[in-house]
Amino acid sequence: MMALGFVGAAFTRFQTLRLQKVFPSVLADQLISYGSCQFPTLGFVVERYKQVEAFVPEPFWKLQGMKWDVQ
Repeated sequence: MMALGFVGAAFTRFQTLRLQKVFPSVLADQLISYGSCQFPTLGFVVERYKQVEAFVPEPFWKLQGMKWDVQ
Protein backbone atom coordinates (compact mmCIF):
# COMPACT_ATOMS: atom_id res chain seq x y z
CA MET A 1 0.00 0.00 0.00
CA MET A 2 2.88 2.36 0.68
CA ALA A 3 4.03 2.03 -2.94
CA LEU A 4 0.60 3.11 -4.19
CA GLY A 5 0.76 6.21 -2.00
CA PHE A 6 4.18 7.03 -3.39
CA VAL A 7 2.95 6.59 -6.95
CA GLY A 8 0.04 8.95 -6.26
CA ALA A 9 2.38 11.52 -4.69
CA ALA A 10 4.84 11.24 -7.57
CA PHE A 11 2.08 11.55 -10.14
CA THR A 12 0.63 14.56 -8.32
CA ARG A 13 4.03 16.25 -8.51
CA PHE A 14 4.53 15.31 -12.18
CA GLN A 15 1.02 16.38 -13.14
CA THR A 16 1.29 19.70 -11.29
CA LEU A 17 4.63 20.63 -12.89
CA ARG A 18 3.50 19.56 -16.36
CA LEU A 19 0.17 21.40 -16.27
CA GLN A 20 1.74 24.53 -14.77
CA LYS A 21 3.95 24.67 -17.88
CA VAL A 22 0.98 24.21 -20.20
CA PHE A 23 -1.31 26.68 -18.37
CA PRO A 24 1.05 29.05 -16.52
CA SER A 25 -1.41 31.93 -16.13
CA VAL A 26 -4.12 29.73 -14.65
CA LEU A 27 -2.16 27.21 -12.57
CA ALA A 28 0.89 29.21 -11.46
CA ASP A 29 0.31 28.62 -7.73
CA GLN A 30 -2.03 25.64 -7.90
CA LEU A 31 -1.51 22.02 -6.91
CA ILE A 32 -3.16 19.43 -9.15
CA SER A 33 -3.81 16.57 -6.75
CA TYR A 34 -4.16 12.96 -7.86
CA GLY A 35 -5.04 9.92 -5.84
CA SER A 36 -6.71 6.68 -6.81
CA CYS A 37 -9.14 7.01 -3.88
CA GLN A 38 -10.03 10.68 -4.32
CA PHE A 39 -12.64 10.34 -7.04
CA PRO A 40 -14.64 7.52 -5.41
CA THR A 41 -14.45 9.26 -2.03
CA LEU A 42 -15.73 12.48 -3.54
CA GLY A 43 -18.60 10.46 -5.00
CA PHE A 44 -19.52 9.16 -1.53
CA VAL A 45 -19.39 12.67 -0.09
CA VAL A 46 -21.59 14.11 -2.85
CA GLU A 47 -24.07 11.23 -2.55
CA ARG A 48 -24.38 11.77 1.21
CA TYR A 49 -24.72 15.53 0.73
CA LYS A 50 -27.60 14.97 -1.70
CA GLN A 51 -29.29 12.61 0.79
CA VAL A 52 -29.04 15.20 3.55
CA GLU A 53 -30.36 17.96 1.27
CA ALA A 54 -33.30 15.78 0.19
CA PHE A 55 -34.26 14.90 3.77
CA VAL A 56 -37.90 15.59 4.60
CA PRO A 57 -38.63 15.52 8.32
CA GLU A 58 -41.47 13.33 9.51
CA PRO A 59 -43.51 13.54 12.70
CA PHE A 60 -41.95 11.59 15.54
CA TRP A 61 -43.99 9.96 18.24
CA LYS A 62 -42.62 8.73 21.51
CA LEU A 63 -44.65 6.24 23.52
CA GLN A 64 -44.17 5.81 27.22
CA GLY A 65 -45.76 3.06 29.20
CA MET A 66 -46.57 2.82 32.86
CA LYS A 67 -46.55 -0.35 34.90
CA TRP A 68 -48.95 -0.79 37.81
CA ASP A 69 -48.23 -3.43 40.33
CA VAL A 70 -51.65 -4.88 41.25
CA GLN A 71 -51.75 -7.22 44.27
